[in-house]
Amino acid sequence: MINVIKKEMNLIKKVILSIGMLFALLNMGGVMFAQQALIDVRIDSAAILIGEQTELHLSVTTAKDKAVQILIPADTLMAGVEILAVSAPDSTLIENDKLVIRQNLLLTSFDSSLYLLPPLRVIDGRDTILSNQVALKVSTVPVNVDKPEEFYDIKEVWKAPFVLADYYAIIYGVLLTLFIICVVMYILQRLRSKRVYCLQWWYLNLSCLLMNKLSKSLIPLKR
Repeated sequence: MINVIKKEMNLIKKVILSIGMLFALLNMGGVMFAQQALIDVRIDSAAILIGEQTELHLSVTTAKDKAVQILIPADTLMAGVEILAVSAPDSTLIENDKLVIRQNLLLTSFDSSLYLLPPLRVIDGRDTILSNQVALKVSTVPVNVDKPEEFYDIKEVWKAPFVLADYYAIIYGVLLTLFIICVVMYILQRLRSKRVYCLQWWYLNLSCLLMNKLSKSLIPLKR
């Protein structure tokens, strides 16, 4: 009986030890997965016409002190899809000591087709991580060859609609200029009227003075 109990206890210990080792392995795997870089891509417009452009947005999330290498093709993403420009990497530090690296790829195509864009790659240590894949539909401009008169010339430049708010600055400027002119004319008119008044007063005083002197000089002659 005692031997049976000991065997059961040993079996329970082994089961508990196995479960503990399994949890430890799962935890280590979760930590390693959490430390691995994540790469994601999305596209602005999944359907364009021939010659039009669209942007492919790439984001890589990794530990802030971990170096990763983003592999971007030079000028051709795949046959039929060209890369016109690649923006400089933009890094942003987020919570949990994570670093998000963003880059934008400007794409175009001159062949109508449905393209499944290849995944972009990131080198994380010894691992190569692939991004998700997105599709791009490139269509031709629909043309009815049975009705050539429907081929229209280039449209003229449309005139912007009249908006009164766009002319507020000009209206206020004209009104302010008119107000300043009126003020200046009023001041000049006042100065001119004061000048005339001063001249009239001066002439009157001068006349009175002359008459006074003349009367004084005539008084002895009458005697």
